[in-house]
Amino acid sequence: MSTFFIVLLSFSIFSLFIFWLADTVERKGIRKKNERKAEARLAYEKDIAKQYNCSLDEAKAIIQKQKEERQRKREAVDKKESEEFNKFWNELQSITGDSANKTITQEPKISSAAVTSISCPKCYSSQIYAGKKGYGLGKAVTGAVLIGVPGLLGGFIGKDAIILTCLKCGNKWKVKKNS
Repeated sequence: MSTFFIVLLSFSIFSLFIFWLADTVERKGIRKKNERKAEARLAYEKDIAKQYNCSLDEAKAIIQKQKEERQRKREAVDKKESEEFNKFWNELQSITGDSANKTITQEPKISSAAVTSISCPKCYSSQIYAGKKGYGLGKAVTGAVLIGVPGLLGGFIGKDAIILTCLKCGNKWKVKKNS
């Protein structure tokens, strides 16, 4: 009877090691992807520097100003849409005589800057879709190859991670938790 538990414990430890190994390989892939993004960002900065005939630091400042300008434009559009809605709502209330719900015309508690602060790190679009990662086929296959059918459960590791997807360029990235 004790031999069974020793085998079961050994199998469990081996399974955990395999899942850890698959997770490490996946993280290495993410790290490489981030390195490629950093290289692309540097190439973009060099292109801006060449285009404006300036240094890399000045190019970074130009890119930052462009990002801030896009943010200001998004905020202006949000403000305009809010004002148009408030105007429509006030006209509707004057027509119907309904003044029971005055809180709708008040400014929201969350600023529009906080709502639109999420943007694609690649193309800076604010059209973002959030979803869960789901079952990891790579981890499941790795687990199945190394330890058999129970290894398929390895695909569930990290399945609740939030993945953001840019609807404009298709770029995907994980949400980082703030501690």
